[in-house]
Parts: sequence; C-alpha cells; structure tokens
Amino acid sequence: MRNVFIAGIGQTPVSKQSAEEVRELGARAVRTAIQHSTLEAPTALYVGNMLSGILSEQQQLGALIAQGAGLSGIEAATVEAACGSGGAAVRWGVMAIQSGLHDLVVVCGAERMTHVAKERTTPLWPRRRISRKKAARAPRSSR
Repeated sequence: MRNVFIAGIGQTPVSKQSAEEVRELGARAVRTAIQHSTLEAPTALYVGNMLSGILSEQQQLGALIAQGAGLSGIEAATVEAACGSGGAAVRWGVMAIQSGLHDLVVVCGAERMTHVAKERTTPLWPRRRISRKKAARAPRSSR
C-alpha cells in the first residue's frame, strides 16, 4: 500500500459576511494549498460538501471549484455524506492515491450556509420551545 501525506494546506477566513460564492471560496483555498505544497499540478479534486445543491443550486461543486482554481481537465467530484462530507472526501483522496489511480490529489471541504435563512439550513428549526417558567419547574433530566 502506498503512503499518503498532506503536502499543502489552504483555508479561507470563516465569516458570516462573505459575498463570495462557495465555489469561489473553495477555489481560493485550493489554489493556496497547491501553492503551499510546491508540488506539480494534481490530477484529481475531491470536494466535500453537503448543501450546495440545495442552497446555491450548484450540484457539481467539484467541477466548478476545479475550473475556478485553474485545474480544468482533471477528475473533479463532489462527495456528499451529510456532516461527514469533508472526511468522506479525504477518504476518497486517500483511496485514489493508495490504489495507484492518482499520484497527487487535492481534497477540499467547502460549505456556505449563511446566505440563506436559518429555516432552510436547519430543518428542525423552529424547535418546540419550553417557556422559562416551565423550564425552571421541570426536573433537570427533561431540560
């Protein structure tokens, strides 16, 4: 089995006020990671993302981020595994290298949820609320 290691990193600031789309944020992080690694260009990009298709109508985020990062023509895939999407994308990258399919890949986790109402991003919202008076009287185990 081939060894796999992280050769470069890139991150964008976490912010509620970003005007950038998720594909722009991801592309910027990917470009930074490639520059940081000082290695040649990757042959695959795996993007972990949960809600872009629903919130931004960007189903194939992998291809969009690849294009934005200047990586046209490489394998690019979006990995969706709910809250584990980033970890699942890392797993795909590790498997691609260990299997010999690719020698150098980029893995990116990208999510942008603050540009829509909380009710769309959190399906359980609004949750049933207990008034403060009832909560004060309720036994600890039911709070």
